Amino acid sequence: MRRAEVECGNCGEGYSERCPVCPGCCDDVQYDSLDDGIRETVRLLRRHGFDTTDSGDGDTPQPYEKLSYGHVVVVVGPGELARAACEIGRLMEDHGLAVVPRAPSDPPEGHVTIEGSYSPAEGIALVIVSHVLDRMWAPGEENAS
Repeated sequence: MRRAEVECGNCGEGYSERCPVCPGCCDDVQYDSLDDGIRETVRLLRRHGFDTTDSGDGDTPQPYEKLSYGHVVVVVGPGELARAACEIGRLMEDHGLAVVPRAPSDPPEGHVTIEGSYSPAEGIALVIVSHVLDRMWAPGEENAS
């Protein structure tokens, strides 16, 4: 879900996305524990107020990782699903990635897919960004593998 206006625990400033005075101080994600190839994408989404809940670069061996491509999952309010998916799509496009329809085969490098899912039994809505890797857009990640 998008973050509501809260007070920074460090500097006391009010903010709705990330504290403008000390960005990153209020983020509880342990970025070093994330897969190397998706870390900056998670940071980008969180910096823009999205609550990421799962991610992977598809290359780093993890016992629980089942997806063979880069992805980030974002939790949103059920009533925000379409708007959040569109906003994330614009954010990806603003960073030079093309958002394409889901297809039976993987999209070419630099193209991502964005899907929304809602489970009424659980009351959970998710936006899934697939086929994204930091090296596709992040500064300094051009030569990352």
